[in-house]
Amino acid sequence: MDFTKLTRLYMPLLIPGILDAKRMSYDRLIEKIDDLEFVTRSVIQDTKEITIQLQIIDEELLQHLLSGEANKFWLASMFTLNRAHQIQNGNVAWQAVEHYYAAYYAVHYLLRISGVSLTNLDSNAISAIAQNNIGTPISVNIPNGLYTIRYDKNNSALMLKKSIKNKGGGSHKDAWRLWEELIVRLH
Repeated sequence: MDFTKLTRLYMPLLIPGILDAKRMSYDRLIEKIDDLEFVTRSVIQDTKEITIQLQIIDEELLQHLLSGEANKFWLASMFTLNRAHQIQNGNVAWQAVEHYYAAYYAVHYLLRISGVSLTNLDSNAISAIAQNNIGTPISVNIPNGLYTIRYDKNNSALMLKKSIKNKGGGSHKDAWRLWEELIVRLH
């Protein structure tokens, strides 16, 4: 594999502020959403999904929090890969599982540094989204659960989407789907 070529292809997809956060971050966006300065622009639900748009006011803090999430997945990937390389006679099945999780965590890292993530919204995050709404009251009941988050650096916005149809597969299925979308963007 030509890593130089791969790096050149991947560079335009990266969010510079996430990679060069001013200090090391270990925080997660959803856990610190109360500290983030944003305005809820819209909450729209159709038959397939709910879409929430947040206008970010403090981009540096957002990038710091996204950096923290990426950092956690990088560490998890490296730790898991290290465990997978340990010699354990008669335990090849467990080592295969460790390799899978090392790749899974690495995919989350690569997604996050490109501004895409999967996360569970809890009641605190939903409350913060409702409290930062300006204008027309939110008429949609925002559900807890797994959301795909995309950071639009050009518009300083976060788009949160959740399928309202039960599709099964959970975060693993969604992570690999997002990875496939990232690979397609590299072409």
